[in-house]
Amino acid sequence: MKKTKLARAVTLAIAGGVLSLGGVSVASAAATAMYNLSTGTGVDNSTNTTDWMSTLGTGTDGWANGASIFNKPVGTFSSQKWAGTGGDTVTPFGYAGAHLNWALEFSGHAGGSAEISTFDSYNRYGIYADIDAAQGAWNDANAHNIFNQPVGWLHDTDTGLFRTDVSGTVTLNIQGVLNSGTNYGFTIFKGMDAVSKYAHHNAWNADANESGLSVNSLPYQLSNGPMPGANLTVADIVAYSVGGGESKQSQYH
Repeated sequence: MKKTKLARAVTLAIAGGVLSLGGVSVASAAATAMYNLSTGTGVDNSTNTTDWMSTLGTGTDGWANGASIFNKPVGTFSSQKWAGTGGDTVTPFGYAGAHLNWALEFSGHAGGSAEISTFDSYNRYGIYADIDAAQGAWNDANAHNIFNQPVGWLHDTDTGLFRTDVSGTVTLNIQGVLNSGTNYGFTIFKGMDAVSKYAHHNAWNADANESGLSVNSLPYQLSNGPMPGANLTVADIVAYSVGGGESKQSQYH
């Protein structure tokens, strides 16, 4: 896992599971976790009291904003509901792109910790958000492109935003809740995407960064170029897993 400076706002494309973020230093911080309350197909999920992980397994898709490269551009998800943002249809941090599953903000003092998971969503808001660890999200050893490189799948990838208003060290730890022992990978970007449409079933992350960062490391790429509004580049990647996501924990300064 690479170590680098963590900007105030980062976009994380992760392979699900529980994402725990802990600060270090002096006093307790206020942590606000925010969840998209729609399903993988964009259906209103704001009253869901069904445990996704236990009853539906780990195959639920991660593209919860419902935007499609074909017929669902930005605006489709504008009425979708969120928990923890200060308003039912308010998106985290003014996000206006097409794909976002969750967000987390630390404010106040350094220190404290928080968890992102479907169970945390229920514990905080009484709703099981569609946050999952679907197989092959970051990279699938059993699926390959025409160059025989293993690839990941966007329809299984959860995307989130993280922001803090204090300086310090942030530790990210990803682990399974019901499927312990699974490897997880993630890619962290500096900035916030503005993709206006989303190709759900696109493959990405070919080679799993084994040969270094490249255009393959970007989630919003198609074979003929970036998706509409994609503004994150290789230069915006500040930390990443290599090969199968074997680095489950690392610290960013």
